[in-house]
Amino acid sequence: MLKRHPETEVEYWVSIETLGGFIWRMNHDLADGRIKDPTGGIDKDILEARKVSEQLVEELWEKFGVVSPKNCPELTLAQRMAGQKLPPAPFGMEYYWDWYYRMKKFTHDAMYENDICSACPYSRGNNGNGIDCGLYGGMASNLTPNYIGCLMIKEMGYWAEAYTMDEFLKKLETEHGKSACNRFLVKLEALKIMTQKEGGR
Repeated sequence: MLKRHPETEVEYWVSIETLGGFIWRMNHDLADGRIKDPTGGIDKDILEARKVSEQLVEELWEKFGVVSPKNCPELTLAQRMAGQKLPPAPFGMEYYWDWYYRMKKFTHDAMYENDICSACPYSRGNNGNGIDCGLYGGMASNLTPNYIGCLMIKEMGYWAEAYTMDEFLKKLETEHGKSACNRFLVKLEALKIMTQKEGGR
């Protein structure tokens, strides 16, 4: 199910998130009838993914002191509505969902820094689910490391109503100055070099 067993916290988070996405997508597609599973092969894959994910969550305890969800204290609905908080995790440990959201932010922030949007003044930043683009009026999702695409530039092959590279750079310089334009171009070249070194994407 996994090409390589995770070692670092980031690798654990990415593996758990990827498996969770696979489980959700397959269940969703089966329920909506977009895919069929007459032999039960997909159900078997879902069960295997769930099993691997649960094993990874358990390994977090031993390797990183992350308390699995089944061992975390729980609050009743009345306690939550009253604003009661969970007691602190034992010293040197962290509750799973605190770890999950901390790693999600860390991972997405790191991915954003390796994205062309991080050098663009039109970007409103990474909101945890994607990048808010002030120029596009929407959100770029599915962040990937060293991503050099821009929704607003035709040559990058996205949106028919987008600007040409020259038009975009002219707009960028007019509205945000020469330094913003230079920062964008430097980041673009750096990402191209990084992508070439990694074999392209």
